[in-house]
Amino acid sequence: MSPGTHVILGAGPVGLATARALTRRGEEPIVVSRTVGVSVPSGARHRAGDVLDPSFLESTIAPGAVVYQALNAPYHRWRQDLPPLQRAVVGRCRRASARLVSFENMYMYGAPGGSPLGEDAPHRPCSIKGRVRSEMALELARAREAGTLEVIQVRASDLFGPGVHASALGDEVFGRIAQALAPRVAGDPDAPHSWTYVEDCAQTLVAAALHPDPPPVIHVPSEPPVSARDVVALASALSGRPITLRVTPTWVLRLLGIFDPLIRELPEMIYEFDRPFVVADTVARGQLGLTSTPFEVAVARTLEAFGVIRATA
Repeated sequence: MSPGTHVILGAGPVGLATARALTRRGEEPIVVSRTVGVSVPSGARHRAGDVLDPSFLESTIAPGAVVYQALNAPYHRWRQDLPPLQRAVVGRCRRASARLVSFENMYMYGAPGGSPLGEDAPHRPCSIKGRVRSEMALELARAREAGTLEVIQVRASDLFGPGVHASALGDEVFGRIAQALAPRVAGDPDAPHSWTYVEDCAQTLVAAALHPDPPPVIHVPSEPPVSARDVVALASALSGRPITLRVTPTWVLRLLGIFDPLIRELPEMIYEFDRPFVVADTVARGQLGLTSTPFEVAVARTLEAFGVIRATA
């Protein structure tokens, strides 16, 4: 594909990891963000602008482009911000006959019912944010079924990895370990959980984008589920330092949420962490031939990125 064919909307950890994956293939992706002066991987280009500005989108997404939708918004702004952003992107992709690869999470599925959540799991959102994600996902599915949009939906469980700060394993776990502080989690620290490494998100997005006949919905491959306590124990072993895990009670989150709108959004998501939360990834592995990064390798690279251990060759 020619330079400029790949347009990544969003310069967060997923967007930048996708840019790295593309530049390794010799592509020259455009990374779009509202912020000026964002550092992007060598070989990529950055454009600052407002996705809600039709003229900006028209000048950025050329006919026949591949568009990676990795935009996000603060938790407490999802209802107001995310649907208009998606509609703006969908409108331009339709006009440009572009292939849209939409990065999504698992919130639309709601609480797991005891079996792994597969790509065909029904939408049973049990949170406000889950309903937002479900509505957005169904909007894309309807457009695909109507033949008005070529779109692939790539979904990940809770993220971790280099550059991932706003997640259950982000600043509250790896960030605090880097500061020699006790990591903090909510929910049941011993509940098995599917965690998704950010670089595996990138490989899945790119594989979907380049596949001649991709599946409509793909779960990013993840390693077998482990508990938050297991993650911290592995981090302790790899770093060679004792680490004590602390659990933040839900009532504390509710109390803090009185003063902080972001924390206020957390209690409704505890259902992901107070019981086993296991995701199936058979489509990515079976149809695309993808694999997940071994968990020890992924945690080691995350510790390196947070400055806890030195990078190895």
